[in-house]
Amino acid sequence: MTEYANFRQRLDAVLRMLDVKQVQEFLIAEKQWSPGQPADPEFAMWMVAIQCRPFYTVSLTMHIAR
Repeated sequence: MTEYANFRQRLDAVLRMLDVKQVQEFLIAEKQWSPGQPADPEFAMWMVAIQCRPFYTVSLTMHIAR
């Protein structure tokens, strides 16, 4: 399993818990988020959209058009 696939599998397991604190702790432990860094919901939405190619293409086009 690639490093990314391994990370993604672990991230998906944490996300399924639906516990914001667990997700925050996981991302900090993985050095994907800094302690004390404020949440940025818009950035998070775009990061999720990137994972879904068709949605990403449409959303990016709409975002650029604004």
